[in-house]
Amino acid sequence: MFNKHSIFKYSIFSILLFFSQVSFAQNSLQKKILDQINNYRHGYALNRLVWDETIAKASSHHAKWLSISHVRSHEETFDVKGIRTLETLQDRFDYYHCEGFNENITWIPNIAYIGLNNLTTEEIETELAKNAVDTWINSPGHRTNMLVKTNNTIIGAIGIGVAMYPDSTAYAIVMNVGFPTTLKK
Repeated sequence: MFNKHSIFKYSIFSILLFFSQVSFAQNSLQKKILDQINNYRHGYALNRLVWDETIAKASSHHAKWLSISHVRSHEETFDVKGIRTLETLQDRFDYYHCEGFNENITWIPNIAYIGLNNLTTEEIETELAKNAVDTWINSPGHRTNMLVKTNNTIIGAIGIGVAMYPDSTAYAIVMNVGFPTTLKK
């Protein structure tokens, strides 16, 4: 028979089971970065980039490697504890079975950590997203990657990875643009 303690345990188990089966989903900060990029693209009359979970996994892999290694590189040049080293962008795309063609990386200070505690989580994420995209806009090569042209036949896909540094002082952010994973099937 169920009592209030067994119902509580069953409820917690059900919640954990549900979340363990949820696929990688876009988080709030990733969505804000995507929205900033698409708003910027709109100013150039370019199609919106669509979210691709598989490309996001490849991006998240590299963001995690960057945050732990503290190395600013498009290549994973050495092993980091707990992360499979996928040396090049193409290695990451191959490993995650997706097709991409460019990458932007950046490091953004965690503004909550540096004393702006009076901001809400929403405000902090909006500011982080704006800082990341502004950094890319101000760099000609990164700006070109965000303004990649797509046509009516092939929709551009995007994945964004975000990883906080272990000491919570900054975020490593990776943006990859490619083709939707569904086109490969």
